[in-house]
Amino acid sequence: MTHIAVERNQRRQMNDHLTTVHSIMPFSYIQRVGVLWWGVQHRQAKAARRRRSSAAAVRQQSVGRAFFGAAEQGFL
Repeated sequence: MTHIAVERNQRRQMNDHLTTVHSIMPFSYIQRVGVLWWGVQHRQAKAARRRRSSAAAVRQQSVGRAFFGAAEQGFL
């Protein structure tokens, strides 16, 4: 079997298992899990934005220090 076919079969099996689990769970539990999943996704997105913004601030500070440090030393 090709790699693509193997992965397709794995996805199909996983979807079958998830469908089975979904069918035996009460609806209220599924709703709560959905809300929890959304909350986790939201927190991860916020953390990623925070990491990106802090990394950009660090880069900006280091560029500023390099530029102004060179200017103070008379290189510019």
